[in-house]
Amino acid sequence: MSELCFYALDVAQKTGASACDVRFEEAFSGFLLFVNGSFEAPAFSSWSGVGVRAFVHGFPSFSSTSRLDKESVSTIAQRATKYAKVFSQKSKPKSVTLPQTNATFLVKEKRGWKNQILTT
Repeated sequence: MSELCFYALDVAQKTGASACDVRFEEAFSGFLLFVNGSFEAPAFSSWSGVGVRAFVHGFPSFSSTSRLDKESVSTIAQRATKYAKVFSQKSKPKSVTLPQTNATFLVKEKRGWKNQILTT
């Protein structure tokens, strides 16, 4: 998945973003279905997606998709940059600096899911 995120950063930069960040998110849920006190079935769902926030002259724009392929990720990176350009033409430029990081993120779920370590 990190390959798609780095690809989105590259596309946004090549289309004119002065700064950009990308977020991948994946979530899972599950529950048990009871009808009139009788167990019917378990149900599980999951969803995932990628979001791109691009800045042009300090003006941000955000776009996201749940389709995890290069074409969709490229489209949202280009769209975020395009709209940031439009916003930047309407006002004076602002200076925005995003922090550089090579961080490790620990994600803790609130309801007893196992901890997951995410690295960049």
